[in-house]
Amino acid sequence: MAKKTSGYSLIEVVVYAAILAALAVFVANTMITSFKAFNQGRVNRRIVIDAETALERIVRESRMASSVDETQSALDSDSSNLVLNSRASSEDETAVVKKFFISGGRLAFQEGPGEARFLTAPNTYVSSFFVSSASSTRSQTVKISLILEAGSGSGFTSRNFYTSAVLRGGY
Repeated sequence: MAKKTSGYSLIEVVVYAAILAALAVFVANTMITSFKAFNQGRVNRRIVIDAETALERIVRESRMASSVDETQSALDSDSSNLVLNSRASSEDETAVVKKFFISGGRLAFQEGPGEARFLTAPNTYVSSFFVSSASSTRSQTVKISLILEAGSGSGFTSRNFYTSAVLRGGY
């Protein structure tokens, strides 16, 4: 009479274990890559939001300004300081000085003697805030270059942003 055998042979167990290990490594590598891509996307989004917020505020305030106070401003350097002679709002003609500057690696805005407010997030570093001014007989323009950095290690990102604005309050 023939003997019945049940179960798996040693070779079958080794083959199945190797296939399972290869699948586990593939799944783990895919998950790690996905998390890295997600974090990189989050860092990029944070930088873009900070840049859009800061540059939109600078452009809006510049358009209301009558002139750049070139004696108080520090122009044409990587850590520029922009001081605008402006008015309180589009409805209020009260003269006020508005200042944009780097403080602690973040872009800050100060209106008059008030407290400075940050335009960038704490985890976004401003490595360059370059402002230049150009004037003609009828108008004045400011050109802004902003370099923002965020993240660490392989998720580190540095992006350049540019804009310009014509000071409309002067004409």
